[in-house]
Amino acid sequence: MTKVLIVEDNLSIVKVTRILLEREGFLVEACADEGCFELARTWAPSIILMDVRLPGLDGIEACRKLKRDGETKHIPVILVSADGDIEELAGEACADGVLAKPFSNKSLIGIIRAHAVDGALN
Repeated sequence: MTKVLIVEDNLSIVKVTRILLEREGFLVEACADEGCFELARTWAPSIILMDVRLPGLDGIEACRKLKRDGETKHIPVILVSADGDIEELAGEACADGVLAKPFSNKSLIGIIRAHAVDGALN
């Protein structure tokens, strides 16, 4: 089963994304703060969708931290942002991909299916 961790502070985006992903058969957890590091270790998601701009948490630095951690470095991290320059930032953060806001349902599902580490294609 593909497990998706959403790291996002906008509750509306979390709610809509959760509904979409659960309808597709994915398991979903969400957080908006440094709790994402513990969730990544204990829940072991197949992929992480990381918002770049979070209050109190820099998504770029959070991605770098996840990629340096021996327990989480294998988990694909997709940076999500409305900023136009996320491609360059993603490279600096060692992210596995980017998703520009607003994103389509098709783009979201496609990037998850393409990058999820467990290979489960629901």
